[in-house]
Amino acid sequence: MFLFMAKRLLFIVIVLSFTRFNVWAQQDVSFSIQAHEDDWQLFMSSKIVADLTASGKVVFITLTAGDAGNGDGAYSGGNPFYLSREMGSVYSAKFAADITSGTTPLPVPTATIAAVNGHNITKYVYGNTVSYFLRLPDGDFDGNGFPITGNKSLQKLRQGNITSLTSVENSATYTGWSDLTNTIKQIILNEKGTDNQVWMYTASLDNNANPGDHSDHLYAAHAGQDAVSAMLWVGIAEFVDYASTSMPANLSATDHENAAAIFMLSEWGITEKEYASSFVPNHTAWLPMDYFAVKRNPSGNAPFTIIGEENIAGNKMTSIPMIVSITSPVYTNKDVSMIISPFEKGTLHTTIADEKGNNIFNTETNIENKDGLLVNMGKIFTQKGRYILVNTLNGKYIETRKIIVQ
Repeated sequence: MFLFMAKRLLFIVIVLSFTRFNVWAQQDVSFSIQAHEDDWQLFMSSKIVADLTASGKVVFITLTAGDAGNGDGAYSGGNPFYLSREMGSVYSAKFAADITSGTTPLPVPTATIAAVNGHNITKYVYGNTVSYFLRLPDGDFDGNGFPITGNKSLQKLRQGNITSLTSVENSATYTGWSDLTNTIKQIILNEKGTDNQVWMYTASLDNNANPGDHSDHLYAAHAGQDAVSAMLWVGIAEFVDYASTSMPANLSATDHENAAAIFMLSEWGITEKEYASSFVPNHTAWLPMDYFAVKRNPSGNAPFTIIGEENIAGNKMTSIPMIVSITSPVYTNKDVSMIISPFEKGTLHTTIADEKGNNIFNTETNIENKDGLLVNMGKIFTQKGRYILVNTLNGKYIETRKIIVQ
C-alpha cells in the first residue's frame, strides 16, 4: 500500500536559498507527580516556588482522589470529600503562581476536561500552573484499599493483583498499569511545549532515604518513573516524604513561610466545606524542610512535537504516506517552493505552523489535473526553529511533514 500511494502522490519541498537544592539548569517545564492533593505542598513546595519564580511552568499530576475510603461521597457538609481536597490543591497552585508572577491575581480557575490517551481527566489552568486530577481510589497506607472502592489501589494495579482501576466518580477506567503510565507519558508530551529537556519530581523510591512511606506515595512515584523510563530527556528528582520529619529543618524563613501558606490554602479547600483541618498538629512537622536527590539527569532531546499536532492525527481524513525530499538545509528568509504530484483533481489546502501551533502560512491551490505542480510559498520562514507542514486534499486526504529551519 505504501509504494502504491507514494507513487500516486508525491510532495517535494525545494529550498531555493540529597541536599536542600542540587544545582541544575532551570528548565521551562517541570512535572510534579503525587498521590494526594496535598503532597507537593508538604514535601516539595520550595522547589515548586523556585521553578515558578524562574518563570517556569509547573504541571501537577495527582493520581488519587485522596478520598480516605469515602469514594465520591461526603462525610461532612454537602461536598464530596475528594472534591474539597481537589479544590484545596487548586488554591495552593493559584497562590504559588500569584506570589511568583508579579501580576494581578485572577479568579480561581474552573475545571475543564482534557481527553488524554482515551481518558477524560479533570484539568485546571492558572498562570504558569496546570493541574491534572485522575481521581483514582485512595489505597490507604498499606495499599489494601477501602471497601467502598472495591479495595483497589495503585499498588495492586502495578503488582497485577487487579486488572483495572476506575476513578471514584467513574469518569475513566485504566485497563492495566501500562494504560496508566501511557496516560502520564501523554500528559508530559502534551505539556512540555518546546522544551528539549524537563524534570519530574516524585516521592523517593529509595527505602533507605525514604522509609515507611505511604503506599500511594510510592506507587504514584512508580507510575511517574515507569512512564518516563525510556524518555531519558526527563530528569528525575526524588523527594523524601514522611521520613523528612526526622531530618533537620533546612528551609529559609521565607521558604518556610511560603510552605505554611501554600499548605494552609490546601487545607482551606476542606475547611470551607466543613471538614476538619489537619494543619495542626500532625502535618506542620513537614513544613520546615524539603529534601531530595537527583536520581537521573536529563540527557538527549525530547522528540520533535508540535502543539496541537495530536489533533491532526485525530481527524477523519485518510493519511497518505508520501515521499518528501528537502534538497538542502532550510534557512530563514529564503524562498521555499513545493512540488506536488496530485492524487486527484480538486483543492489542496497547505498550512505551516510553528512549534507553538501558530499558523505562519496558509494557502489553497486549485488542482486542475494530475500533472506535477509547483507551489511557490515565498520567504515564509523568518525565524529559526521547527515547523510542521500539513497538506490536505479535497478534505479527504492528509499528509504531515516536519521541517527544521536553520
